[in-house]
Amino acid sequence: MRRISLLIFIGLLVGSCKSKSQNHPPTIKQFKGFVTCSVPNAGYVISIPADYKITESNGPDFSVYYIHRKDSTIKGGFSATMYLGNAPSLFSTDKGCKPAHSTSTVLDDYAQWDVYGCNNRFFVQTIVKNKKNNGWDSMVHAAGRAKSKAGIDTVLYIFSTLKAEPNK
Repeated sequence: MRRISLLIFIGLLVGSCKSKSQNHPPTIKQFKGFVTCSVPNAGYVISIPADYKITESNGPDFSVYYIHRKDSTIKGGFSATMYLGNAPSLFSTDKGCKPAHSTSTVLDDYAQWDVYGCNNRFFVQTIVKNKKNNGWDSMVHAAGRAKSKAGIDTVLYIFSTLKAEPNK
């Protein structure tokens, strides 16, 4: 009887391990031509394409960071935005455009993304808790737009590289 109980326990344990591993996000392929840079005045680093830059805009109790091309005359690719503050809200989307969902990491934690793909336009967004909270920045709203699924994959990859700056 003990042997049967032990076998059942081991079977349940192995089965539960398999189901948990299926919930992990897929590994995002390595992107080339990325540079790691500091997010201004935030205590984070993030990897972005070498031909992109981060611009900060401050509000009274929040900061918004725009990731966009250094040369604004070059069209295409993607654009991304990150809000740090205490009162994020999701952006509205095209009526009738239903989201799919994707999971990746943001700030070394899993994030559930809403992924929209309608009329040859793609958009993603998520809101996550800020582990490095300074009082005014308890939440992160990350979002991106692109004209292709590849552009959205790039946005997801970029935000998966968001980490606290070492030694801060």
